[in-house]
Parts: sequence; C-alpha cells; structure tokens
Amino acid sequence: MSSRATQLASPRLLLRRARGDDLDAVHSITADVDPLNVPCLNLLTRAGFVETGTASGTFTVGQRLCDSIYLRLDLQQSAARNL
Repeated sequence: MSSRATQLASPRLLLRRARGDDLDAVHSITADVDPLNVPCLNLLTRAGFVETGTASGTFTVGQRLCDSIYLRLDLQQSAARNL
C-alpha cells in the first residue's frame, strides 16, 4: 500500500485534518458502506472498523437501490492498541 493510501486509511489522521488536533470529543466513527463495495469494506476493516449491523434499501445510486453495512471504529480502543 502506498504511503498516501496508508494516510487515507488512518481515521485519526482524517479527523485531525477535518477537525484539528482536539479529538477528545470524538469517541467513535461510523461508516455506512454498500456491501458491493468490497475494496472500501477491506480498507475499513484493516483500519480497525468492526461491523455493527446491516440494512436493506437504504440509499439509491442511479436507478439501483443499495443496501448498507454499518461499521464502527472506537477511537479510544484504537488509540490504546497503537500505544
């Protein structure tokens, strides 16, 4: 994986870029992913996200009704693992 891809796979880095360095108020990140988007699911899983649920027919892309897989990353647990 390229260093750019590794940077993009770091949820804490993404949050720092979006919100600054104060992450104390953010405890978790939730992702909503189309189950057909396997590369995204693989990337999030490698970043430490875990599946928390699924739902059918949650959004439309073009003419296709898509399902969702919900994933969550607990930032405190993630930070503790990286110490």
